[in-house]
Amino acid sequence: MHYAKYERDKMENLDYMQDLEIDQHKLDQEWLRQPSVFMAYSEAAVRAEAERDHAKRCLDVAVAEADQAIRKAAADAGEKVTEAVVANRVTLHPSVDAAERSYMASNAKAKLLAAAPRAFDQRKKALEKLSELFIAGYFSAPKGDKTEKTAKLQNEKLQEKYK
Repeated sequence: MHYAKYERDKMENLDYMQDLEIDQHKLDQEWLRQPSVFMAYSEAAVRAEAERDHAKRCLDVAVAEADQAIRKAAADAGEKVTEAVVANRVTLHPSVDAAERSYMASNAKAKLLAAAPRAFDQRKKALEKLSELFIAGYFSAPKGDKTEKTAKLQNEKLQEKYK
């Protein structure tokens, strides 16, 4: 399987909890997948930040437009309004409320995705430690022991399960 394309196809449906999992019985495949998964989440984080920045700009525009409309409506009606009244009306304006909700959602997404590359850095460290354990024979069965046969059978079952 070619892993470079993996994240491009999957970027819209990222599942960081699943992608953080490590199959200790397929360390070679996990190592091959690690750089592309890390890059996919890094790219997603950058896109989320751009979406957040765009949502912030839309919020600023909505506030300015609402402020202008409220002041014009008050002037047309001959109503004198204080800055506090204008600020309150702007806050309650439907377009400002919608833009603020959009900004808050995109901000939350950006914060979550900003943490993802750090999580995948932790995944890399876990892969390193698991590889060291594998090299040291941690996952092997003792030689000449009754458990060797049992361990071999369990290993075969695992191999079958992951084929």
